[in-house]
Amino acid sequence: MIRSLVLVGGILFLFLACFFAIRLLAGWYWGRLVLRRRLEKRKGPAGRFAAVRRESKLLRDYELQLQAMGAVFTVRALAAACAMLALIGIVIGGVLFYSLQGMLVTAVLLSCSPLLYYQSKLIAFRMRTRLAFLPAVEVIYQYYVLSPSGNMRAVLAEAAAEQHLPPELAAAFEMLERRLSLGSDPDEALQAFQSVLGHLWARSFAGIVRISLLEGVPVEEGLKELIGDMRRAQQADRRERNRLLEIRVANFAPVFFLAVFLFINFKVDAEKAYLYYLLDPEGRSMLLDACALIFLSFLGGLYLSMKRM
Repeated sequence: MIRSLVLVGGILFLFLACFFAIRLLAGWYWGRLVLRRRLEKRKGPAGRFAAVRRESKLLRDYELQLQAMGAVFTVRALAAACAMLALIGIVIGGVLFYSLQGMLVTAVLLSCSPLLYYQSKLIAFRMRTRLAFLPAVEVIYQYYVLSPSGNMRAVLAEAAAEQHLPPELAAAFEMLERRLSLGSDPDEALQAFQSVLGHLWARSFAGIVRISLLEGVPVEEGLKELIGDMRRAQQADRRERNRLLEIRVANFAPVFFLAVFLFINFKVDAEKAYLYYLLDPEGRSMLLDACALIFLSFLGGLYLSMKRM
């Protein structure tokens, strides 16, 4: 009884400490942000440009990728969800495992689950956009050939407005066209476009568009060669897509084997299995270790998938 009260008190103290620490950190960051904005206004356009360049590239890429995927949440909401799940994991780990290791492992598993889900959705999105990129470039090429002025900004605006692009890529091209039409730096707009799609063909297309925007030379032959290269590489792209699917399927193999293992144990002796895996701390720790290994296998699969993209 005393042990349980001490454990509950420790968990409540840790929860309150984490809450006030996050609140103080958020207040400190907000104060610095307000002060930096005031300084930027005093410095003028040059100071604001330098501040934009100092922003975290990773956070900007995450925000753009979420927008291109049509996600309903932002990077700030994703970070808040990770923080809340970490606190929930600390409480659950303390209640179930009565150890610091259990609390930390549970907190890490729960807090990283939104990021794991986001990365898996991003890989699926990039696989779809990679297959749809050839039709999109063909549409841009047709608009460019028919354009009397050969203005790439006008071509992108017309293609995005008439909605002839594949649905998987419409958001990415609309984002690129919107940034260019609002006067953003072409290099930054094209870099954001590349980071959203994340494959070789997007980088090649961005390079062609950059030449057209900055140098004003015709790029009809460049687009034509890119389309030819993509058509010749279609079979290799399909094989690569199959490899990525195999990696994703292999990620679920440990989950399947763990489910079969537990099913056999409960089928042989349900009472002993219940006592060991659900009531005994050693059994619960073994299940926690299995979940941690499965989580690491998912991370390895995502790393291989992102590397192949």
